[in-house]
Amino acid sequence: MFDLFRRRDTAVRYLLGGVLLMIALSMVVTLIPGFGSATPGDDRSDTVAKIGDEKVSVREAIASIQNVMRRQNVPPAAVKSLVDNFIDSMISSRVMALQASNLGLGLSDKDLAETIRSRVPQLFPNGQFMGRQAYENFLAQNGMNVAEFESNVRRSIAVERMGKMIEDSVVVTDNELLAEYRANNQKAKIEYISLAEDAYRDSIKLTDAELKAVYDKEPSAFQHPVRYSYSVVILDEARTAMLFPVNDNDLKKLYSSTQDKYRLPERLKVRHILIKTTEKSPADLAKAQTLAADVLKQVKAGGNFAELAKKYSDDPGSKANGGDLGFIVRGQTVKDFEASAFSLKPNEISNLVKTEFGYHILQLLERQEPRLQPFEEVRDQLKAEYNKDSAGAKLNANADAARAELIKSPSQAEAIASKYAGILITADKTDQRKLVEGGLGQNAQDVYGALTSLKKGEVGSTINLPNARIAIPILRDTHPPSVMTFEEAREAIRQSEITKRSTEMFNQKFTAFSLAAKAPNADFAALAKTYSAETKTPAEFGRTGFIEGLGSSSAFVEAFSAPLNAVQGPVSLDRKRVFFRVKERNEPDMGKFASERAGLVDKLRQKKARERMDLFEAGLIEELMRKGSVKVYEDARQKVVAAFN
Repeated sequence: MFDLFRRRDTAVRYLLGGVLLMIALSMVVTLIPGFGSATPGDDRSDTVAKIGDEKVSVREAIASIQNVMRRQNVPPAAVKSLVDNFIDSMISSRVMALQASNLGLGLSDKDLAETIRSRVPQLFPNGQFMGRQAYENFLAQNGMNVAEFESNVRRSIAVERMGKMIEDSVVVTDNELLAEYRANNQKAKIEYISLAEDAYRDSIKLTDAELKAVYDKEPSAFQHPVRYSYSVVILDEARTAMLFPVNDNDLKKLYSSTQDKYRLPERLKVRHILIKTTEKSPADLAKAQTLAADVLKQVKAGGNFAELAKKYSDDPGSKANGGDLGFIVRGQTVKDFEASAFSLKPNEISNLVKTEFGYHILQLLERQEPRLQPFEEVRDQLKAEYNKDSAGAKLNANADAARAELIKSPSQAEAIASKYAGILITADKTDQRKLVEGGLGQNAQDVYGALTSLKKGEVGSTINLPNARIAIPILRDTHPPSVMTFEEAREAIRQSEITKRSTEMFNQKFTAFSLAAKAPNADFAALAKTYSAETKTPAEFGRTGFIEGLGSSSAFVEAFSAPLNAVQGPVSLDRKRVFFRVKERNEPDMGKFASERAGLVDKLRQKKARERMDLFEAGLIEELMRKGSVKVYEDARQKVVAAFN
């Protein structure tokens, strides 16, 4: 079922984050030559969707998703969960582009040329078009042909123009601005009491006799799942590098060919004291300048710079270190700060330096001239790079060779692992839940999936793991489901019974706890002791902030409208129930509204434009699907999904 709003979640925005930046160089439509348009032979079994006369083929959708994986390094596990969302986004973008073109918002040939010139300047070296053949070659290197690329540009800009048209139609009223300003700046302070659902878990003690009685009622309820005895050979770049010792001659050759990497620019070691001027009233700005001038006098008179920085500086990053910024190079700091720093002599102290952050007092501690780092200084770095390059080239070859030997002699896994500088992990009668305990950690699921498809004594295919590692699984034996002994089931029974009884106890006590918490003038501190609850009065928070001990404030919006001291709740939050009452509510400083008005206007216009765009898109797709102008073919869609499972 086509779900327009799936693609609005955070994970999908991550997938599609670069769609307008590089237009067709990285994104939603087909990026492999020959896949860009439907052919006359396409039928419903190979067509995921039809938008007007345009088709999205199975091959096109698969190629697009694979391209995103490759270009944006999307983890395979994430792609599996996002395939449906990705398909929906492909369809939605094309529907919107079609409608934009129908409204006359498409690109003329002249507009197309100007857009490509501005967005892909590498096609115009020195301002001149590289030529048709070079253009085609450039696109081919990025997996495209000219027709696909230019079609993608037209589609993308048409949708942009529609969004701009909608945004230009948005009007933001003064009442909306005032409401937004209040919502952004209003603060509340609450007192809360929370009772965790597992508050009584630690009080439950069970004897072996009680556990055995549970087991004896139905022993067959406690089953081992399918279990595996397996070995895994793991090879990695670091260990592989040990097989290829490097000598200084090799490193010196690498050094000679890459010397530019080891050229250090002029750099300064600087410390500073900052007196901030941001977000201050005119009166406070005058006080800041007076304070800065006074601190400068103290420094010039021989005062301890580091101690004065700790006392007066408003720079949290350097204050604790006596103002020390470490080494800086040109282009790293704001213009006026840089100009002053690079004009100083060692140990010289600047006058007041004004930047957008405030008033700075600088002292130059050390100046290092530009230089080429000598070989001996970078030898270890060169060795690491050399080892990484040589090991990276050998790792896959070694894995293939090791697997070939394992297929011939699986019983020699330990010797083969040693030969290729790998490690051997073994486990007996291990199920999916315990595979992590076998030393594979977060990669256990990948190995488990391989084991389920192997036969006894079979060696699996190589598995690429994070951090430049390769695993080769060997299934030594498969153990079918079986009834656990009491000893094997004891801990599972204990945890299950504790959970069951603690839940029952919580439910029994919560009714009385709730009545007591909501009573007028309830003493939260006394209730916390009686019911093993927690009470706290955290710092004030805003509508989009966080509450100490509770997390996001979004679950406590009543704090900004409820009467003071009236108990609210319960709020169910992270396996606990929370009651709270508002102790204080602080209204925003309306004196700052004027200075923030322009930013609020932009923010609200964009927000309202997005909402209108979403509603327009939803209504458009619903209408076009009703008319049959947009069709989605579920069988073909499932082919795409299956390609990533």
